[in-house]
Formats: sequence, C-alpha cells, structure tokens
Amino acid sequence: MALRDPSKTNGKDIHEPAFWKQVPALKASGRKFTFLLTEKSGQLPSQGDFYNYEVLEDRKTSQIIEVRYGNTHTSWSRYEAYEDRIVPLSYRTDGSILSLIPIFGLLIAGFFVGRRVTKLLRQKLAVA
Repeated sequence: MALRDPSKTNGKDIHEPAFWKQVPALKASGRKFTFLLTEKSGQLPSQGDFYNYEVLEDRKTSQIIEVRYGNTHTSWSRYEAYEDRIVPLSYRTDGSILSLIPIFGLLIAGFFVGRRVTKLLRQKLAVA
C-alpha cells in the first residue's frame, strides 16, 4: 500500500510504500501520515523493488487505490483508503520463478523414469 506524508506538499519522498502488517506499528509510532494520495498515479521510491500506484476512484472521503509490486514476482493489491485507515478489497499474484521448481523436479523425475522403463523394455525384448 502507499502512504503520504502530509507535512510535505510535493517531491519524490511525499509517498512511500508500506506493508499491511506495518499499519499497527505505524499508527503506534505517532508518526503523521495519511492513506489518501495526492496524485492519480505514480511510482513509490524503493530500494530495488518496483511499486506503482494508481488511484482508480477518488471520492471526497476515500479513494480506491491499486498498488502493483514487482521484483521476483508481480502482485496487485487493491484497497479503499481513508485518511486514517484502509479496507483491503483484493489481492492477486502471479507467483514467482520459484513456483516453477516443482515442475522442473517432475520433468527430471519423468526423464529418469522414462529411461529406466526404456532400459527394462530393451532387456525384455532382447531375451525374447
């Protein structure tokens, strides 16, 4: 999700990314922030990860925001943002490159099983 520092009026560091689990700690810290964003879309500053946000609906008291995260996988998070709280609406992910490891494992196992079956069939045909 995206946060905005209300003490700043513009600049690259006005918005920043945050995780859902960080919200209680952020509120307890006493730091001033809001979940309402000032721009319709943009990129959030981050060290190596890619966060893009888009305000899909802008109402008087709330916004529907979609945040796209990208690095080893891509995920989309959509939520309704208010001044002081958020309501999660949806989340989806495309998995990651690591989700392909079981498939490669099955392909390798299938290769060795096929070789073994072929060897056994050749031995049986040679005896006959």
